[in-house]
Amino acid sequence: TQPQNVVINDMTAPDPDVATLPDVTAECEVTSLTAPTATDNCGGTVTVTNDATLPITTQGTTVVTWTYEDGNGNTSTQTQNAVINDVTAPVPDVVTLPLLSGTCSVDVVTIPTATDICQGTISGTTVDPLTYSTPGNYTINWTYNDGNGNTVSQTQDVEVLGDTEGPVFTCPADITAVALGAPTCAQNVVINKPTITDNCDAGINTGDYVISTNDPEVVLNDGGGSWSALFPIGETVVTLTAMDVSGNVTTCMFTVTIEENLSPMADFTYVVSQGDVTFTNMSANAVSYLWDFGDGNTSTVNNPIHTYAAIGTYTVCLIATSACGTVDELCAVDVEITEVASGPADLTPSFFFPINTLFSSGQGQDVILKIQEVAGNSSTGTIQFFVPFISGFTMTFDNMQTTANTLFGPQPVDNANWSITSLGTGLLFESSQTILANQTSNIAIHLTANTSFVNGLIKITIGNGSGGEVITTNNKTNLAIGSN
Repeated sequence: TQPQNVVINDMTAPDPDVATLPDVTAECEVTSLTAPTATDNCGGTVTVTNDATLPITTQGTTVVTWTYEDGNGNTSTQTQNAVINDVTAPVPDVVTLPLLSGTCSVDVVTIPTATDICQGTISGTTVDPLTYSTPGNYTINWTYNDGNGNTVSQTQDVEVLGDTEGPVFTCPADITAVALGAPTCAQNVVINKPTITDNCDAGINTGDYVISTNDPEVVLNDGGGSWSALFPIGETVVTLTAMDVSGNVTTCMFTVTIEENLSPMADFTYVVSQGDVTFTNMSANAVSYLWDFGDGNTSTVNNPIHTYAAIGTYTVCLIATSACGTVDELCAVDVEITEVASGPADLTPSFFFPINTLFSSGQGQDVILKIQEVAGNSSTGTIQFFVPFISGFTMTFDNMQTTANTLFGPQPVDNANWSITSLGTGLLFESSQTILANQTSNIAIHLTANTSFVNGLIKITIGNGSGGEVITTNNKTNLAIGSN
């Protein structure tokens, strides 16, 4: 016998079944690998391992090394490429971005996004401003970049509207104060400046106010937080205006009322005596007065006496003025004048031309007597005149006679307005109360010559008290009569 060693020594490494492994490709990541196979010459089990760290996310090519081990110390290796190549661009989350609009300015506060298959949510970027404060239209260009060379762009419109809103402030309330006495007759008033805001003009302040009044004599002094001025008695309208940088204006008005400490009060009483009215001034707190008597006449006398020329009802007004120039007027008094006093009347009598001043025996003629400025009314009394009888003549009077014959033909007479009383020595004529004032009255007296008439004169005597006065000069004899 002879021993012989049989030596089994596997010296051959496993042989990969695929000579070249195919590339493993993906856009974002490789999360698993399919293990390749190899065949061992001894037919044993081949253990396959790799050096990859999963998932593989690095863009580009990552080489994975596979190792085949036959369990007998023999190994072989084989490489495989894992290729990551992102070729898909991000997709905007909103197809059309909304218009960004504002009145004063627009601030971009929401950044638009897109979705990427590898990166997930991607925020847009832009080189354009994110704040717009000038009115106009703008476009923002957004870019979505997934970092792997894939980009997509999207635009968004911006609209900045012009500012049309004025500043906002609370108008000062109306102010009422009492004036200092004369000669100042005014009061100093302080007006606080209200707080002012504006929707666009953040820098607006109380210095942007303009204040004015409807009285050019009122001078407003700016004290920083307020204005002050000396306001006169009465109402002064104050206008407050504010304007923002866009030229929008807000205006308000309020009233400063200065009341007089002691205001004038017009008042009076009166007493009527025929056409004369005595006025008693009862006004208070006044230094001057103006009367309007309602007949076109005025007076500045404190307690006037006014004579009315005609009957009627008159509205009398009194304006009382204080030392500060304020006035009060009373026009509620109606003065009723029922009779007026006339001035001296010229009652000079005269004769209208008769047909003839010479008579034949038994002849009768009308003689027309003219009385001037007849004023027979209740305030002056009736007019009286006396015509003495003439020797040799019969004198008669017809109250119903309306015309008389004269040298110039028939003339109208006013006999109906007169009455007579026979006094034995002559006829007393008296006017009625209805005869018109300041008129001439023609009176027809009929004379008839007797057989024993002689030449004579017709003498007229105006009675005392006629026309409201004692007559001393208005007597006249101017008609001589005689035989034919």
